[in-house]
Amino acid sequence: MVVWKGFAIEVISSRDGHRIRALATGVALNRGLPHPTVSPRGIVYFDQGVAPPVGIPFEQIRSVPLLGGPATVVANGRDPTISPNGSLLAYVTDSSPEAIAVLDLDTGATKRWASSSVGPDITQLSWSTDSRFLAFTAVIPSSDRRTESLGNWALDVTAASGSLGTASRIRLPLCPIPDLWAPYGASRAMAWVGYLSPHEGIGACQQFGPSPQSGRIQLDLVDPTDGRLVARLPSLRGELGVANAFAGTESTVSIDASGRYLAVGEAGTGTGALYRWSIGQPRTAVAARPVLVTRGAFAASWVG
Repeated sequence: MVVWKGFAIEVISSRDGHRIRALATGVALNRGLPHPTVSPRGIVYFDQGVAPPVGIPFEQIRSVPLLGGPATVVANGRDPTISPNGSLLAYVTDSSPEAIAVLDLDTGATKRWASSSVGPDITQLSWSTDSRFLAFTAVIPSSDRRTESLGNWALDVTAASGSLGTASRIRLPLCPIPDLWAPYGASRAMAWVGYLSPHEGIGACQQFGPSPQSGRIQLDLVDPTDGRLVARLPSLRGELGVANAFAGTESTVSIDASGRYLAVGEAGTGTGALYRWSIGQPRTAVAARPVLVTRGAFAASWVG
């Protein structure tokens, strides 16, 4: 796996967390935490905060070979996500209002889809297995800023640049009714995590507790084409940062290329913990618990 750990982008063993090599050091963002992504072509893309001598700090997307080497600036933005075919790099632009950009790494052409309002807080970019659709989650505040609504959409990247309003809604089941520990205005909307196959994916709910350490993460197998719940995975302790409504973006769920393994990072236990989880086949027979890989590592991305 490639992870962000100790302000560095590192390659680690997915079995025991042993560090294989550091690819970049002193890596941090102005908001949230860096999110590395690994290309099938052996390139790692990550986001890095930049503080110019004069002006407003911003984020850059940088690339570095998986085997090590100098980092190269690719674009301005955050949350890079490489497509399964390795040809397209998606990221959230460093602009207001936010936009999603998709860079064709073969031609250098970039498409952009902009939000119609300021502050939707786009996060959790994830590709469909055929590299055609880009899913994302957005937390949209109400007009009085007292509550938030969480939504999940899929953008057809073969279409021309335009508005994010052209994206189609991903239908997901509702999360359980929030308990008394949930913050005011907590949504029952499930957050989309990523595709396992064209008709299977992972959705997430946060079950709040009196403290971050007592919260629970509920991951579900769902069919994004009809919103059907396929199977419910065992819950995990902690907090999952898939969107602002879930207490920040300090942790993520990463799905490997085969659609059989999850890397789950949670941020509710103080130092954070990274788990490896095999969901196997059939999906409805999931019973094994996640295996702890290491602590203090966030935003894992699978290699291969």
